[in-house]
Amino acid sequence: MKRWGVVTAGALTVIGACNYPEQGGTEPCPEGTYRDGRVCVQGNAPATNTSANNNARNNTTQNNATTNNTARNNQAANTAQNNASANNTTQNNTATNTVSSLPFAVDDAGFVPSGYFGDGEVSGGVEMSNDCPTRPEGAQGSCYSATWNPGAKGFGGVYWQYPSNNFGDQPGLVLPAGATTVTFSAWGTNGGEAVEFLAGLGDDTDGFQRRSGVISLTAEPTAYQISLCDVEYDEVISAFGWVAADAMAPVSFHIDDIQWQDIEGACDDVEPPEPEFPFAPDDVGFVPSGYFGDGEVPGGVEMGNDCPERAAGAAGNCHDVTWNPGEQGFAGVFWQYPENNFGDLPGLDLPAGATGVSFKAWGANGGEVVKFIAGISDADGFERDTGDITLGQEPTSYAIDLRCVEYTDVTGAFGWVAGGATEQVKFYIDEITWERDPDAPSCDPPADALTLPFSIDDAGYSPSGFMGDLNGIVMDDQCPPRAPDAQGTCHRIMWTPTPASPGWAGVFWQYPENNWGSLPGLAIEPGATEISFLAWGDVGGEVVGFGAGYAMEDGFAASTGDKTLTTAPTRFSLDLSGAAYMDVAGAFSWSAASSSGLTFYIDDIQWK
Repeated sequence: MKRWGVVTAGALTVIGACNYPEQGGTEPCPEGTYRDGRVCVQGNAPATNTSANNNARNNTTQNNATTNNTARNNQAANTAQNNASANNTTQNNTATNTVSSLPFAVDDAGFVPSGYFGDGEVSGGVEMSNDCPTRPEGAQGSCYSATWNPGAKGFGGVYWQYPSNNFGDQPGLVLPAGATTVTFSAWGTNGGEAVEFLAGLGDDTDGFQRRSGVISLTAEPTAYQISLCDVEYDEVISAFGWVAADAMAPVSFHIDDIQWQDIEGACDDVEPPEPEFPFAPDDVGFVPSGYFGDGEVPGGVEMGNDCPERAAGAAGNCHDVTWNPGEQGFAGVFWQYPENNFGDLPGLDLPAGATGVSFKAWGANGGEVVKFIAGISDADGFERDTGDITLGQEPTSYAIDLRCVEYTDVTGAFGWVAGGATEQVKFYIDEITWERDPDAPSCDPPADALTLPFSIDDAGYSPSGFMGDLNGIVMDDQCPPRAPDAQGTCHRIMWTPTPASPGWAGVFWQYPENNWGSLPGLAIEPGATEISFLAWGDVGGEVVGFGAGYAMEDGFAASTGDKTLTTAPTRFSLDLSGAAYMDVAGAFSWSAASSSGLTFYIDDIQWK
């Protein structure tokens, strides 16, 4: 289930908020209370300033766009705080409420449920009253009945604010230090209602926002809490709030006894224990909550745990993913700790020395193109990915290389991003596991540069960088008789297009294995002028292109263009004249386009 509603991205709170004109409920309030918008509030009515378009605030669009590689691309943070309304009666900044000690009820302190947002900006989108069917014994403050009627926004909620309708243009209420917990009771009209509860308006106003996570309410009053551990506050504008999303029918529930408290021991041992290798991010608290691109729109990305098959004893959860392409043209999700954390909170401390993140993935139909990620670069100090993978219909093992990555606490342990599709993309991810392999090859290159000439096979380069139709490629060393002076290894390449084939395939020789440029390659003596190799086809007529170098990472890229092979071993050469390089990750490659596949051979690959 997608966790929608309030998403904190860096210092931006992604939420729409709006002051509401009074709607409905014009009957007199009971003695000792006064009407504030939809509800009757305890106390005396504050002084008012009544004027047309009072406190009008311009809509602020905070477009927090980044690149695909950070996977927080175009995360639109549209903060609609439009408080304009004719003859709107608002609270003057002369309030004298004070709170001298803990605990206190937010209602008694003067916080008012006035900050309606999302569908709450539209008449009838959110309805609140003090008409509760029951109250827990000893409850403090007021009891509220709330209903969200899903509309165009796809989410709705309310902030308790001081003074009423304050989104940061007025001071908040000075609160006594030391609160560790916001406690409250909540229950649904029927049970099963999904609601998230909040404390704090955000980094730009209160300096914090903490959340309960999405709670599936029962039909009985149940005690819940929001942790304030490590929160620093002084003046607070919003002491409480709620948000609901992802529903088709009205969501009705009740909230009572909202208190700020200093609970002894509440902040002791709040950090979870450090996981031990291997571990599944799902099992240690990472949540697929960081939706971006089309995932920011309700229905753009849907995720669940309904997979068609799983291996016995598989780690973590199996995730079914559906992307419905929209205006952004791309979408993705990060597994985050804590939920919805893009770096404004600490991540989870993880043991050092991970060598990779392994997982299985497959498509509903085959042919789905997806990139998988570990780390959020801005928050974690690293980000590694698989490159684009064309998925088949069978569960297939993949890995993200984490060698030489330095990290302490991690915010985004896993993620995926897809783009360029015009029709629905559905796929599955299972057995996501962080691992430490003591036998994994070192990512540190040898101290001495390779001297020319050398065989790339003998130097340590491996044909590991499969591209295009990954699952259709088979490579081995079963070649016909070799030339007597051939160096390195002879490679037989057999490519049989799969049903999901993109129509092309290829392989890079890499150092270290599976290195797409995120790790150092091998240092090579300068001055190479060519890469010499033998190639021939199984039947003749095979069309193959040969190349070397990652343009950005290695500093050069060379290509022969397409060559038509015969059945006789033929000497070819890649021109390296003028190539500037230091260490090289991708020393050689082949690629071919075909609808029927091909078999051919490569031997004696040498840098000279």
